[in-house]
Amino acid sequence: MTDVNHPPRGVAALHPGLAGGAADPVRYLARTGHPEPARADTATLRSLQAAHMSAIPFENLAIPLGAGVDVDPAAITAKLVDRRRGGYCYEHNLLFGGVLERLGYKVSLLGARVRMGSEKVRPVSHAALLVEVDGEPLLTDVGFGADGLRAPMPLRDGEVVEQDGWRYRLDHVDGEWLLSSWRPEGWLTLYGFSHRPQYPVDYEVYNHYTATHPSSVFVGRLVAQRSTPSTRYSLVNTTFATVNPRFERSEEQVAPDRIPGLLREVFGIELDDEESAVLVGVAERLAAARPEVVDQA
Repeated sequence: MTDVNHPPRGVAALHPGLAGGAADPVRYLARTGHPEPARADTATLRSLQAAHMSAIPFENLAIPLGAGVDVDPAAITAKLVDRRRGGYCYEHNLLFGGVLERLGYKVSLLGARVRMGSEKVRPVSHAALLVEVDGEPLLTDVGFGADGLRAPMPLRDGEVVEQDGWRYRLDHVDGEWLLSSWRPEGWLTLYGFSHRPQYPVDYEVYNHYTATHPSSVFVGRLVAQRSTPSTRYSLVNTTFATVNPRFERSEEQVAPDRIPGLLREVFGIELDDEESAVLVGVAERLAAARPEVVDQA
């Protein structure tokens, strides 16, 4: 009988020369403010994830700025660590997974289909991680934006956890794992994934679609998100919104010339003068558009 809580033998681990080799734990820990770990255990994994999510925002600004998104590990480190910017799922989870591997964790790459409550079959466009600690597989994801997990979650069928007041559930249905988040109206499926092996080169293909295809939710939009224990912050085009674990929501329209300051003050994203000018121009063109829900990837 197959144990659904454990991946089959041969599931792809991050190759040290591709992901771990470019990850510098010293620079990374300085970026996140986390002390040097003494051991590779579950408690340390939880604190590393919390530090990452506190320090490094989720954002797609390289796309509206015209810079593109490079998921080469060295480029990710230069952007998220050295330049102190944020990124989306491939950048976050390749960086985090590479660091974890260097710190002694067993890490595998996952590919997920974003659902956000939809039953429509969508392409694999989200990156997540499976981290094994003392023989237990843990779903670990620092790259799903404000709606994502705030801590590692045991990969068990029917598992329900509460993280800083936010509730999540995992179900194994017809060979697919489904991660759901609680809403006042019920459980909302965020994404589904399997144990099919993924490699960094697969992420290069997924990233090309996500960063360039007209149908991608990150093309033609400005997105920044940040999650704290008490509040989820979201900027989509010129709509700034906050929500707390009681699902009390506030929303306001932001003038385009306020956006660089908002990015700096709320999301910790510091743009130079040229980037700020370009982004204000993009926001002006988007200001009349009706904001839409963003499916993270």
